[in-house]
Amino acid sequence: MLTDGGLEVETGPRVARLHGRELTLTLREFDLLAHLMRHPARAFRRAELLERVWGLELRRPVDGDRARAAAAGEDRGDPANPRRIVTVWGVGYRYEPTDA
Repeated sequence: MLTDGGLEVETGPRVARLHGRELTLTLREFDLLAHLMRHPARAFRRAELLERVWGLELRRPVDGDRARAAAAGEDRGDPANPRRIVTVWGVGYRYEPTDA
């Protein structure tokens, strides 16, 4: 199980909870969240995430808006909760743990 603050991700049964409430994530959003949580504070290029999580090899640049939307899956809830998936401008995205 991956945990950070009130976020729990169980990769076996593919369940994610934020403060005890189950999150409704797509298959790829779940995979992306789990991948980023396994590598906290590491910035990934969009193309690298699409290759590692989606299994896609890109032959042209990624549309930033679509990649941003895909990476925002965990941040759909209460805006008072800290953002965990952050944009690293000019690079891509990283998981920013809330636990110190």
